[in-house]
Amino acid sequence: MPKLFKSKMFLFTLFVVVVGSVYSIKEQIRIRELRQYVQWKPRPVIKDYEFIHNGEALVIEWDDGDERELIEEVNNGKPKFAYQLNTHDGASGERYIMQESYRLKASSDKFSRYRTAPDSAPYLSYNEPKEGEYWLIDVYDTNDRKLKPKTYDVFKMVRDYNKKYIPLDISEEIYETEDNETYFLITMLAPKKSKVVIENGAMKVVTEEFNETSEYPVEEGLIDAKTGKISTISSSGKSVEEVKTESKQRFENRHPFALMSKTKLTGSGGNDYISRGLQLRFNQSFRETEGSKISLASAYPKVYQMLKNHYRSVLYFLGEEDVEFRLSFLELLTSPYNSFVKDFTLPADFSIDGQEHLVQNKEEFLRYFKSQPQKHSANFELALMNIFYEVTPEGYLRKELFKNLTIPAEFSKDGQEHVVQDTLQFQEVLNIEKIENEKLRKKIIEAFPYMK
Repeated sequence: MPKLFKSKMFLFTLFVVVVGSVYSIKEQIRIRELRQYVQWKPRPVIKDYEFIHNGEALVIEWDDGDERELIEEVNNGKPKFAYQLNTHDGASGERYIMQESYRLKASSDKFSRYRTAPDSAPYLSYNEPKEGEYWLIDVYDTNDRKLKPKTYDVFKMVRDYNKKYIPLDISEEIYETEDNETYFLITMLAPKKSKVVIENGAMKVVTEEFNETSEYPVEEGLIDAKTGKISTISSSGKSVEEVKTESKQRFENRHPFALMSKTKLTGSGGNDYISRGLQLRFNQSFRETEGSKISLASAYPKVYQMLKNHYRSVLYFLGEEDVEFRLSFLELLTSPYNSFVKDFTLPADFSIDGQEHLVQNKEEFLRYFKSQPQKHSANFELALMNIFYEVTPEGYLRKELFKNLTIPAEFSKDGQEHVVQDTLQFQEVLNIEKIENEKLRKKIIEAFPYMK
């Protein structure tokens, strides 16, 4: 009996050792295969989203969890190559959002790197993906509220354009023209020494003799956001350089507020927010307490919860700039004790009269800003949200917030525009029935019960 027991124990131990060895070998093979990739940016997908203010802004929470975990695992054992684990901002314009993702066994990142450090990574010398590789761009049309992406294969786009060309880089900008055309900029290698071969019935391009003395001409092309086709001439006949110049001028004309130098906002309690161009997200330093919640938490609870996940969530401003909406929204991120535009110096280049102005509040800012605000009723309601949704330590409204508050004609009892100076005038002038936002209307009545 003891011999039989020992025999079974031996077999069991042998079984555990064999299974463990097989698992270990498989795991080593898996890690080795993953470490073949020298350039890797995970592909984000939309986990949740919310449109704001009749589509003037959009918050997206992105997710790339599975790939991110693989990258972090591989990165621990191979710090030589820096994988892309940055934020998910992507490129955005007035209508489209573009996310680029790739997983490559050879590097396309800045072609000069191969010439200066040829041993750092094998350089991308082909335009047909190898097993496990991909290079994609996902294009989201925000006019489609379902946000279903069009996915374009970068390798295929380049082969369709020129079967000998090799993709190098896609710009992180979106180029929009006066003809309502939207493009992304791609840089391609146009090798002089390459040949087309047929391998296993498939046509492939083989580029030969990469070395430090070879000549590598590059070519820029325009990727049409609607079709994914590459060309060097836009649909309206403009060259690549003309599209870039026109897009820059168009942005300057339509988005002056986005170009202002003050892009980092500091809210109540030292909370930081980063605004870059048409995008905004919470910084890593964001902290909240029950006593210092910003107005956004009450005005747009879902948006607030999404943006708190600072790494994954981004707010995109859409359409032509409505400066009053954007300023009103930014003020939801700050406390009335620390207004975004209090003691703000408006540069001469951004003022309506070409003079520098020191402004104290939103009304003064809008009065002098060179792009005059669009008159939208929702902008007034947004301004009221900043007043009534602010949680102060004392638990009451600050009366000074009503000073010089403009009540548009459509919100007044007599149909005329009024500039009120205090809460009494506010209650006398405002027609509470004109407030469409039910939650805001209840909040106002809660503060001034006899207005109902």
